[in-house]
Amino acid sequence: MDHLRPHPTEVAEKKNIDKKFELRKSEAYHYAFNPRNYCDIEFFNYNKEPTTVYAGLRYALRYAAKPIIFFTGYDVGPNDVLGAFVRHVVCSLAVHEGDRINIYFFDMRNLRDISPSMQKDMEKEFSKHAGRPVYIVNSACVDRAKCVYLQRFKGDTEFGWCIGWALLFLDYLTKHPAILRQSSNDKKKTIAHLYTDLDNRLSEKRSNHFIEAYYIRLMGL
Repeated sequence: MDHLRPHPTEVAEKKNIDKKFELRKSEAYHYAFNPRNYCDIEFFNYNKEPTTVYAGLRYALRYAAKPIIFFTGYDVGPNDVLGAFVRHVVCSLAVHEGDRINIYFFDMRNLRDISPSMQKDMEKEFSKHAGRPVYIVNSACVDRAKCVYLQRFKGDTEFGWCIGWALLFLDYLTKHPAILRQSSNDKKKTIAHLYTDLDNRLSEKRSNHFIEAYYIRLMGL
């Protein structure tokens, strides 16, 4: 399978971070972005190392009145085909809904595929920083018996396109702040429609070119 280049990991991290900051198009959100790291919170779930959290995100989870957008990093684990240890990044939206915070994870897999306790472990960590109950809503799995794996056409020897997917979902959220006025159930319906639309675009050509072309066009490469 041919792939478009440059690959996100071939682009300087600062350029990816700068693009993340450029996409802050709506004042409806609080953007808890670390200027020195693409991820704003990093879980090292494979080796059980301590989670690192950008101070601005820690403050926002406890005190920000607006919904918060940030990027979450976590371990997928060793990949024998790639001969590499793979990490993943997810655009995340934290919203106060009732007496809890729901974090909408714009992911592309069931977290239980990595570890049965992973989602609960992450929720516990988020709750610690927020000072109230936090629950993760996996956007890839709403209204479905099976989660939508948006990276299924990337190829076994490709990794890192999650960098582009995180920017795509950030771009979507900042262009569609009306989602914030919806109830939790209606948010899930809107997100399910978005994932279905993306899934159909990928399935039409059965390739990874959709996200590759989006990323390259977005970055002006």
